[in-house]
Amino acid sequence: MKRLTACLAVTFGCSADKRDAPDASIAGHADAPIDAVPLRCDLTGPFGTPVPVPGINTTAEENGAWLSVDELRIYFTLGPVPLNPDMRDLYVASRTTTSEAFGTAMQVPGVNSALRDQQPSLSPDELTLFLSRGSTTDIYVASRPDTQSPFSTPVAVSGINDTQSYDDSPWISADGLVLYLASTRSGNFNYEPYMATRASLSAPFGPPTTAMLTALSSPANDSQPIVRGDGLELFFASNRDQIMYPEGYTNDIYRSTRSSVTEPFGAPTRVTELAAPTNEGPTWISQDGCVLVFASSRTGAGSYDLWMTSR
Repeated sequence: MKRLTACLAVTFGCSADKRDAPDASIAGHADAPIDAVPLRCDLTGPFGTPVPVPGINTTAEENGAWLSVDELRIYFTLGPVPLNPDMRDLYVASRTTTSEAFGTAMQVPGVNSALRDQQPSLSPDELTLFLSRGSTTDIYVASRPDTQSPFSTPVAVSGINDTQSYDDSPWISADGLVLYLASTRSGNFNYEPYMATRASLSAPFGPPTTAMLTALSSPANDSQPIVRGDGLELFFASNRDQIMYPEGYTNDIYRSTRSSVTEPFGAPTRVTELAAPTNEGPTWISQDGCVLVFASSRTGAGSYDLWMTSR
């Protein structure tokens, strides 16, 4: 029987003077060196003060955001009002420049169902979309021939989902060959990060494993892994510090790095500048690692809302 565990939210923050989009020809390769594109930030520096994603947050619940490479389109999860935990849909909004607020959000065509559809993660060309679906969450995928066409009906990702567990928070690598996810399949009734790989875009994924992610797991809830474009930095949500706030044991954002994609990720550290007495969960990191979007229940925007920050 699948056991429901806590969901996390996303924040997005950056300033207009740091928003030059990275070269898409480089961003599509997970093993491209981070210095292959001009750096717009210091990757060793802290993140700045988070701000609400402009134009997106409402009195409803926003979560699970993903931004296009040029940061002009945002795909995200929107809940109904009044809140129904079994209902979510995917929406998309756009803008013409990164200094503007996003426009009116519309449902992502071809994707939504009567089930809970949430946590989008797309390929850099926006032609393949991964999402989690259902109240007991499995990971699905949909595709389209071009960005003007609707997505195909989502289908469960072969070889990824476990019928006895929750499998969600999909994050597809920039080259499309690694799928990160969170799963309760270990048996401790909390989420842990997993990853599955494939040899080519047309090949099936192998079984999810924790082999490269062992250092990230704890007896607590560890979920929502997102990874920088070069595959060397990973963010996730965890309540491992067990800090009791009014909302209970809330989730903070943690960070882990490695020096090569052939090595496992190292011991994580809490991103202290983003910690708050509320729930925080990462949903998107830019290819160059300079902009982070996360969902949060902090005050200042609405319910669960999307925030952004940059370094």
